[in-house]
Amino acid sequence: MPITEEIFAAFLKCETKAYLKYSSTLGAQSELSQWRQHQQKEYREACRKLLCSALHAPPFVGTPDLQTLKGQRFDLILDYIVAHGDIHACLDALALSRGKRAKLDCPYTPIRFVPSERLSTDDKLMLAFDAVALSKVYGRTPRAGRIIHGRNQTVATVALFPLLGRIQRVLRAVNDQQTKAVQPTLVLNKHCAECEFQSRCRQVAMQKDDLSLLTSLSPRSGKGRTKKEFSQCSNSPTRSGLRDVRHLRPQSITPH
Repeated sequence: MPITEEIFAAFLKCETKAYLKYSSTLGAQSELSQWRQHQQKEYREACRKLLCSALHAPPFVGTPDLQTLKGQRFDLILDYIVAHGDIHACLDALALSRGKRAKLDCPYTPIRFVPSERLSTDDKLMLAFDAVALSKVYGRTPRAGRIIHGRNQTVATVALFPLLGRIQRVLRAVNDQQTKAVQPTLVLNKHCAECEFQSRCRQVAMQKDDLSLLTSLSPRSGKGRTKKEFSQCSNSPTRSGLRDVRHLRPQSITPH
């Protein structure tokens, strides 16, 4: 089974969650998880509008073939899908770069949309995952990517090469987990409060009579902090966001 973006992201949060998703185990989405998804959807649409506002021509929505991609016909590509053997991903956006270095490397810069004000290590690793997925198709890995985040839609540039070693280690670990098909030891963390498998893990803790696990799985754990973080996000483009995104605007190319 290919390593999908969803399974990779789950593994970064919890190995048990990644295993359960790979095993097609059904879970019950928490209210917090549903709220996050709603916020992400709205924020994604706002970021797309922001990027498009800096263009002279409409973006390409979808997945152009490799010849078209290497022909650099499109300044901005949205919803680019990679389905290459052992890795599957859907990239939020690809922006064309025209610098001298871009001619030697991959000319497209991956972009992710993250609603939170502060970027986490996982956010940067997911961007690097996108870059690795793109390299499977293009044959070259982008040196840097960008994340649009927060209520002001700030653009953060992330160097990707320092993250690639860890990406490969995680990919190997996920592959080993899928190959061995052995459920990992239950380890709880702050992500449990919003995980769709919280009830299942709570039942496991009860069966083991592990009071420390049951305490960690309190339904109120972490919920207030996370909602406060995301309630600060605005979904409409701001002047600050427009200033930051101008340097993402590639030169306009007339499609052949």
